[in-house]
Amino acid sequence: MSEDDIDEIVLPEIDGNTCVVCGKGGAIKCYGAKICGSCKAFFLRISTIKEAVPCCSDAGKCVTRDFVLRDNEKCRACRYKKCLEVGLNPAVTARRKGCTLREKRSNVGYDRRAKGKGLISICDSNQSLDEQSVHRIDTRETQMIALISPSHQILNSTQSSSSASIQMMVNLEKVFMNDDYSAPNRLNFVYDVSGSVTEMLRNPTGVCSRVPIDFGGAFPLNAGMDDLRRIPVRVLARLSVHMSDWLRNIPEFWELCENERVLLFCQRFLSYEYLLMYYYSYKKGFNGIFLPFGTSISSEDLTTYRTLSVGSKVMLKCGFNTIMPSMKRAKLGDEEYVLLKNISIFSSALGFSDAGADIIRKAYTKYSGLLFEHLEKTTSPKGEVIRRFTEIMAIPSYLQNEAYMMNPQFGGYILCDEGGMECTLAREIFNKF
Repeated sequence: MSEDDIDEIVLPEIDGNTCVVCGKGGAIKCYGAKICGSCKAFFLRISTIKEAVPCCSDAGKCVTRDFVLRDNEKCRACRYKKCLEVGLNPAVTARRKGCTLREKRSNVGYDRRAKGKGLISICDSNQSLDEQSVHRIDTRETQMIALISPSHQILNSTQSSSSASIQMMVNLEKVFMNDDYSAPNRLNFVYDVSGSVTEMLRNPTGVCSRVPIDFGGAFPLNAGMDDLRRIPVRVLARLSVHMSDWLRNIPEFWELCENERVLLFCQRFLSYEYLLMYYYSYKKGFNGIFLPFGTSISSEDLTTYRTLSVGSKVMLKCGFNTIMPSMKRAKLGDEEYVLLKNISIFSSALGFSDAGADIIRKAYTKYSGLLFEHLEKTTSPKGEVIRRFTEIMAIPSYLQNEAYMMNPQFGGYILCDEGGMECTLAREIFNKF
């Protein structure tokens, strides 16, 4: 066993059950399913590297031979896919407090090893840190998407049809939400908001793991005011990771320089957060607003919440009176929603360089065009297409106006350290808004 493996040893009680991945005995409950020691070590190694898992060279036939390929090597692709199918969660590996395994292995590849040389680094020692960090997509998300979509293609309309691009965005949203309504909400997850936005965009899970966001889950917390005041920083952490995941899979995002990628995140964070809450509230037909982790504001709570702050009044007024009714009139579905997210993200080039502004304007035109093309294919008559398109295109301005009104409230949370909000990540978002 390597030194890295020792750093993540778990000592659960052995119960003699068989491994759900390979069928061997002596399985233990670890990472979300009962697995043997060999599969545990394999899953730990493969879920803490950045390099993509190679495709199966035997068209999946190795599964019937204990994942053994023709050259007698184990097939990593099919073995990892099986791990995901039986419920193993790559987001929870090497998350024990004080464990530095992910940091050690963040630049390690999984290519075939040369004897005595160990794992091969994928970083060029002649590159600068900035050059090494550019557009290094976390391949774990791409591999998890394989359970939903037959394609591993990251969004790129030049390589796939508009319909395929939209469907990939819908699949990405499902993966990044990570909602599991069969399990209770998690509010005790570990988070770290002491780093910068730059660091988070390079490695989102350095802030927190991808616990279910759970807008309107099956096990609501029925939280009172004290509970709500205690969770703002966890909401900040988890929604920051969600937005980072989304941005990292938009090709135009990587055309911006690093400083402007940070600026785009900070300028759009509040409107992105509100769009999430409003859409899932509208989608599930809730007579109120869903908040993360199973909490909510129902219509019966309005009298109580209106006494809290100006910020709460603004959020409720914009949601109930403007944005959610617009979504209803536009008959917004998942496909229109994911396009609306990108349109909203690229809806303003204020504060960007000439080159950055040009990238943003082109992205706005691209996703607006995709939306209109999609509506033409799915809606009739022509007048209804125009009506729905006009209704949807008005929503980004509503969201941005709300964000401007809510930013002072966000700053007040930081200044007063409400719910742990006085942190580096929140301050940078506020200062660069």
